Amino acid sequence: VLSKMQSSNILVVQQSLIMVFAHLMHYKMDAVLQFLSNLPGPTGQPVLEFLMTEWVSKQNSFIGPYDRKISILALAKLLEHAVATEDKRFQNIFVKGDRIINPVEGIKTRSKSKNEKELYTQVPLLVKVYKLLINEMHSLIEDKKAGQEESEYDE
Repeated sequence: VLSKMQSSNILVVQQSLIMVFAHLMHYKMDAVLQFLSNLPGPTGQPVLEFLMTEWVSKQNSFIGPYDRKISILALAKLLEHAVATEDKRFQNIFVKGDRIINPVEGIKTRSKSKNEKELYTQVPLLVKVYKLLINEMHSLIEDKKAGQEESEYDE
């Protein structure tokens, strides 16, 4: 599963591979984390870092309500585990955060935008997971409000 994740660039394939670990984390969190911590990843770091970096970078793009729920619940459980046990494995993992937008002198044209390199902040993994949980909660609240407004309009 991990080698396929490293070689695939298709979101749907990556999502289904990440979901394998999301399901496993629901049932055997300690065993999965131990396995991922002892296996070297593509950069020489434990593969846990690779998996979590891929997972949190693609979470907002997941398709399907079932996969989104299972994935976000697994991340919530992972955050709970990391905080409750003060797990040291997560302290040195940093992932891509928010985009840094540099103010541009004058008018911003397409050619200037094309030549500009996108820069991102680096945030601790657990902060990114927390942000993803908040974002998911916000989306659920907005969906519920939209559903209520639609039902009021229908009446």
